[in-house]
Amino acid sequence: MMNRDAHDTILRREVCPTKAFYSNQLEYPRIIRQIFSNPTLVKKDTGVFGRGTEEVKTIDVTKRINSNEIAFNIELGRPGIGTRLKEINKMTKAIAKVGVRFEEGNPLTKLMKDEVSGELIDDILEEKVLSAIIEFTVVPEKVHILLDTIFQTKVNTVFVVGSFSLFENNGQTLGEKYIKQAGYEVSKNGKVNIGLGRKSEGIVVQ
Repeated sequence: MMNRDAHDTILRREVCPTKAFYSNQLEYPRIIRQIFSNPTLVKKDTGVFGRGTEEVKTIDVTKRINSNEIAFNIELGRPGIGTRLKEINKMTKAIAKVGVRFEEGNPLTKLMKDEVSGELIDDILEEKVLSAIIEFTVVPEKVHILLDTIFQTKVNTVFVVGSFSLFENNGQTLGEKYIKQAGYEVSKNGKVNIGLGRKSEGIVVQ
């Protein structure tokens, strides 16, 4: 489903009767910039808009991660700052060594030589994008190693780390529990998304 901002952007672009606003046709590898910088673009290989996957925040319904896994994302770059893919490559290679499982539907995963090394293909590394989101899961026992690896990896841009996991019976998430055990703080500015994703088999959403 297209979000409101993306829909409004398309309408503004198409309202000009003389076609003064249009998108240039870019060739590979420069087309990579458009993929990660244009939120209105639908990825042909994933079928979703934006820089990540559509349902990263709706795992309570879609069950995209197992109950014994914790999902993370790392967004590198921001509008006005940007980042080159070679900086993202430093991060994907570093966290791959921890033993993460990269999200299959994420655009960055499609650009990797292989998911074991996390290394991006060579001819796109110098391309600059507004931002890109790495999505992956990890077993709880590796969270402390993962977080240490993320914050020890030097990249020439800004980044933010997000965590997604299911709630336990005590009202705490598995991610929050292991992040705190690793000695890191959990931001209070989190989001709780309930019932916003596609229904999984056997689950009824009221």
